[in-house]
Amino acid sequence: MSPDAAAAASVGKLVLDTGWLAARSTEVALTGVELTTTHPPDASAAAPWMHAAVPGTVLGTLLKNKLIPDPFYGLNNEAIIDIADSGREYYTFWFFTTFQCAPV
Repeated sequence: MSPDAAAAASVGKLVLDTGWLAARSTEVALTGVELTTTHPPDASAAAPWMHAAVPGTVLGTLLKNKLIPDPFYGLNNEAIIDIADSGREYYTFWFFTTFQCAPV
Protein backbone atom coordinates (compact mmCIF):
# COMPACT_ATOMS: atom_id res chain seq x y z
CA MET A 1 0.00 0.00 0.00
CA SER A 2 1.41 3.39 -0.95
CA PRO A 3 1.95 6.00 1.80
CA ASP A 4 -0.91 8.08 0.35
CA ALA A 5 -3.24 5.08 0.37
CA ALA A 6 -2.24 4.22 3.94
CA ALA A 7 -2.86 7.80 5.08
CA ALA A 8 -6.24 7.87 3.33
CA ALA A 9 -7.22 4.53 4.86
CA SER A 10 -6.36 5.81 8.34
CA VAL A 11 -9.03 8.52 7.98
CA GLY A 12 -11.63 6.23 6.41
CA LYS A 13 -11.02 7.11 2.76
CA LEU A 14 -10.43 4.70 -0.09
CA VAL A 15 -7.88 5.48 -2.82
CA LEU A 16 -9.16 4.32 -6.21
CA ASP A 17 -6.34 5.28 -8.59
CA THR A 18 -4.71 1.84 -8.91
CA GLY A 19 -5.75 -1.66 -9.89
CA TRP A 20 -7.94 -0.69 -12.86
CA LEU A 21 -8.32 -2.75 -16.04
CA ALA A 22 -9.64 -1.59 -19.40
CA ALA A 23 -10.83 -3.33 -22.56
CA ARG A 24 -12.35 -2.15 -25.82
CA SER A 25 -16.10 -2.71 -25.47
CA THR A 26 -16.35 -4.38 -28.88
CA GLU A 27 -13.86 -7.02 -27.68
CA VAL A 28 -15.80 -7.95 -24.52
CA ALA A 29 -18.79 -10.22 -25.06
CA LEU A 30 -20.19 -9.60 -21.57
CA THR A 31 -22.74 -7.08 -20.36
CA GLY A 32 -22.07 -4.61 -17.57
CA VAL A 33 -24.17 -6.74 -15.21
CA GLU A 34 -22.13 -9.85 -16.05
CA LEU A 35 -18.83 -7.97 -15.60
CA THR A 36 -19.83 -6.69 -12.18
CA THR A 37 -21.47 -9.85 -10.84
CA THR A 38 -20.59 -13.20 -12.39
CA HIS A 39 -17.57 -12.67 -14.69
CA PRO A 40 -15.34 -9.90 -13.34
CA PRO A 41 -11.88 -9.69 -14.90
CA ASP A 42 -8.92 -9.80 -12.52
CA ALA A 43 -5.38 -8.45 -12.58
CA SER A 44 -4.16 -11.62 -14.34
CA ALA A 45 -6.80 -11.27 -17.06
CA ALA A 46 -5.53 -11.73 -20.58
CA ALA A 47 -6.34 -9.74 -23.70
CA PRO A 48 -8.44 -7.80 -24.38
CA TRP A 49 -7.98 -6.58 -20.78
CA MET A 50 -5.04 -4.30 -20.03
CA HIS A 51 -3.90 -2.21 -17.09
CA ALA A 52 -5.61 1.17 -17.19
CA ALA A 53 -4.31 4.66 -16.47
CA VAL A 54 -6.67 6.05 -13.80
CA PRO A 55 -7.22 8.91 -13.51
CA GLY A 56 -6.77 9.25 -17.21
CA THR A 57 -8.30 8.69 -20.60
CA VAL A 58 -8.61 5.92 -23.15
CA LEU A 59 -5.62 7.39 -25.01
CA GLY A 60 -3.64 7.46 -21.76
CA THR A 61 -4.41 3.78 -21.23
CA LEU A 62 -3.44 2.92 -24.81
CA LEU A 63 -0.17 4.84 -24.35
CA LYS A 64 0.53 3.12 -21.00
CA ASN A 65 0.20 -0.25 -22.78
CA LYS A 66 2.34 0.89 -25.74
CA LEU A 67 -0.55 0.44 -28.19
CA ILE A 68 -0.11 3.94 -29.63
CA PRO A 69 3.08 5.95 -30.13
CA ASP A 70 3.87 8.75 -27.67
CA PRO A 71 1.89 11.69 -29.08
CA PHE A 72 4.22 14.18 -27.40
CA TYR A 73 7.24 13.02 -29.40
CA GLY A 74 7.85 14.35 -32.90
CA LEU A 75 4.89 13.85 -35.21
CA ASN A 76 3.71 10.64 -33.53
CA ASN A 77 0.30 12.21 -32.90
CA GLU A 78 -0.36 11.92 -36.63
CA ALA A 79 -0.12 8.10 -36.35
CA ILE A 80 -2.99 7.92 -33.84
CA ILE A 81 -6.31 7.05 -35.48
CA ASP A 82 -8.78 9.92 -35.24
CA ILE A 83 -12.21 9.06 -33.87
CA ALA A 84 -13.77 10.65 -36.97
CA ASP A 85 -12.01 7.97 -39.04
CA SER A 86 -12.28 5.01 -36.67
CA GLY A 87 -15.80 5.48 -35.35
CA ARG A 88 -16.66 5.89 -31.70
CA GLU A 89 -16.68 2.13 -30.99
CA TYR A 90 -12.90 2.04 -31.46
CA TYR A 91 -12.44 4.34 -28.47
CA THR A 92 -15.31 3.02 -26.31
CA PHE A 93 -13.85 1.04 -23.40
CA TRP A 94 -14.93 -0.74 -20.26
CA PHE A 95 -12.96 0.35 -17.19
CA PHE A 96 -13.10 -2.07 -14.27
CA THR A 97 -11.83 -2.42 -10.71
CA THR A 98 -12.97 -4.02 -7.48
CA PHE A 99 -12.84 -2.72 -3.93
CA GLN A 100 -14.30 -3.45 -0.53
CA CYS A 101 -16.26 -0.99 1.53
CA ALA A 102 -18.19 -1.35 4.73
CA PRO A 103 -21.93 -0.60 4.72
CA VAL A 104 -22.80 2.72 6.26
